[in-house]
Amino acid sequence: MTAKKRRLIPNFEARSAALFATLSLGTVMALHAQPPAQQPIPPNRNNWTTAQIAEAFKRLDANGDGLISREEAAPARGVAKHFDQADTNRDGMLSAPEFEAAMKQAS
Repeated sequence: MTAKKRRLIPNFEARSAALFATLSLGTVMALHAQPPAQQPIPPNRNNWTTAQIAEAFKRLDANGDGLISREEAAPARGVAKHFDQADTNRDGMLSAPEFEAAMKQAS
């Protein structure tokens, strides 16, 4: 009994092209589905506008409670370094007014 050699993947070239197209399209769609990257907070020290300060505060306030904890301030080295100076009421949290005053004083 002679067995015929059977092609495992009929029309291999067409299937390869279809697979490549599908993977490429999936990659493109996944990239477009991601939200745009946030612009970095500019390092303008005494040139911060009130809107920029409010945006920086909002980005640092990870849990959205209206206060910045020491842990939330850790990624921003300058804020973390001067946290105790900015925390004028010594409650261990930075409120929006404390943060704004500290940012305007920064040199």
